[in-house]
Amino acid sequence: MKKIILFPALVFALFSCSTDNTSEESEQPKNVYVLGYEKESGINTLKVWKNGVSSNISDGIKTALPRDLFVDGDNVYVVGCQDDASGIRQAALWKNGVKTALSNGTGQNYANGIFVQNNQVNVVGSINGFQEASHWLNGNYNTLPITSTFSKTADKVHGDANNICIAGEIIESGSKSKAVVWINNSLFNLTDGTTRAIPQRVLMSGGFVYTLLYLNNKAVIAKTNSTSGTTLVELMTQNGVDAHPTDFAITSSGDTYVVGYEVINGFDTPFLFKNGMRQNYFTTVPTSVIPTSIYIDGQDVYVSGTEETVSGVDLIRVWKNGQNQNVNLSSSAQDRHVTRIIVK
Repeated sequence: MKKIILFPALVFALFSCSTDNTSEESEQPKNVYVLGYEKESGINTLKVWKNGVSSNISDGIKTALPRDLFVDGDNVYVVGCQDDASGIRQAALWKNGVKTALSNGTGQNYANGIFVQNNQVNVVGSINGFQEASHWLNGNYNTLPITSTFSKTADKVHGDANNICIAGEIIESGSKSKAVVWINNSLFNLTDGTTRAIPQRVLMSGGFVYTLLYLNNKAVIAKTNSTSGTTLVELMTQNGVDAHPTDFAITSSGDTYVVGYEVINGFDTPFLFKNGMRQNYFTTVPTSVIPTSIYIDGQDVYVSGTEETVSGVDLIRVWKNGQNQNVNLSSSAQDRHVTRIIVK
């Protein structure tokens, strides 16, 4: 049975296991990877910045959109989509800058999330114009089991040594959708489909699957396992203000961080919550900022985001412990957007 409860400060004391976007060791200098894109002459080019130095991922000939990033040892994986010669978006995986097409159908195709473990590369997305929620394992295509005839997409993926969980969305109308998870290919409903529910990220921890949702203009975390069902936990954002969560992280010590933004007086105002408590993290935000990703490295909290400046140019920003980092990620001439940050 599902139930909604307000987010108490200690609710995430239940979390006990680490996830792939956290690291508790900070003894050695770490590499900071940022995934995003630069728009020039109408073309979006995928880029990865490693410690502020950029590398082109897509070819810059056809527009590409980045969706997710994974770093495994020396290998850097990017998933997203790129327009083909006919202008139709096709799902793709880039490993160290080398592209592999993933599409398995006609129409628009998307790759949205990636998780790599023990040389098993899991990519999720959708094909045929959102008609099939999709899972590619080492490049081999699988249709995720679902009976709905509506639009379907797989959004994010995570796992551990023995399990794979995939979060997705069934769009039943323009303003209503149902959030779901597949746990080892078994389907579980997270919401009832009476409002819009969009998964932002999924993590496995302590035998449960946690899915961050944008649900009815609120930030909500769904906690699921195969025996106890799903509990929905609402983050206490400002009353009457649209709250858009974008990413979250769970540390091995049990701390849970959520980033996102609220629309206040027409501006995108960023927020960061730790264990349900709003943090005074973004202390110097001049204009609209949308945080897109968070990564916890020991005691350090990294956040990436896109800033809309007063001149109308979108810039990439990176914060470490609330301080804007002076890294070479932005240009006053071209729009740049960020999708994901990872510290390894």
